[in-house]
This record gives sequence, C-alpha cells and structure tokens, in this order.
Amino acid sequence: MPKRSVSQRTGDLAEHLAQGAFLDASNWICRTQSHDFGIDLEAELIDITDGVEELSGALVKIQVKGTLKPIYRNRSYYVRIKTEF
Repeated sequence: MPKRSVSQRTGDLAEHLAQGAFLDASNWICRTQSHDFGIDLEAELIDITDGVEELSGALVKIQVKGTLKPIYRNRSYYVRIKTEF
C-alpha cells in the first residue's frame, strides 16, 4: 500500500486552510487545481452588481507551502512568504 508522508499531510492541510481563507471573502471564488505543476489553487475576482455575482476573469494562481513550525506571536500565526513576482 502507498504511504503518505508527514510532508504530504502538511501540504494537504495547508491547501485546505488557504482555500478556506477565501470562504469569508465575498468577492473571490477559489478553486483547487487538478494537475499540480506548482499551482495549487486558483482564485477569481467576482464583480458584484445589485447583488448579482459575475465572474470577472481576473485570476490569481497560488502555490501553497505548509510548515509544521509557524511562528506564534501576539495570539497570531506568522509565516514568511518569499515573493518573486
């Protein structure tokens, strides 16, 4: 039987947490990506006019990284994010 590593479990949890962060954002929809080539999630901005939601086509591609040791300070978790673009 295949075995899942601690790293794989951490990555799965990180993806679920990142996707869940979009649930409270009324103007974003977040989708998982079925083929992982460095892109884990896709978020799309939603235009809301008179209570009607319309997809805008403005996309953000997201690569999620997980850690077992986030920094906890002032009752909040912090992670360092490297940005290249």
